[in-house]
Amino acid sequence: MAVRALGTYDFPPKEPREDFGTDLLIYTYFEGNSFFVAPSAWRVPPDMPWEAFRAEVLDPWLGADPDFDPSALTNWRIDDVPFEPKEDTTLDSLGIGWKSVIRFNH
Repeated sequence: MAVRALGTYDFPPKEPREDFGTDLLIYTYFEGNSFFVAPSAWRVPPDMPWEAFRAEVLDPWLGADPDFDPSALTNWRIDDVPFEPKEDTTLDSLGIGWKSVIRFNH
């Protein structure tokens, strides 16, 4: 069903970019996982290496799922564009930007 606005939809964002300094606000989404049914938001520095992001953010979060297998993650995408995570590459260099969505499944 289509939604039709009755007036202008003009209001400031709840999380303006300038409130985050140089940090990024990114989302992660484990598609098809019934334990994590919605994306999660993270504030991270753009120069954080993928290896650190994985070890400090993703794996501890995903570890809450008793069936989580870190080696089984596949089909990585940034804003629906496929990418191959590289451990020593920064998030910024991988193309992860402000409010990017990192999607994956197993």
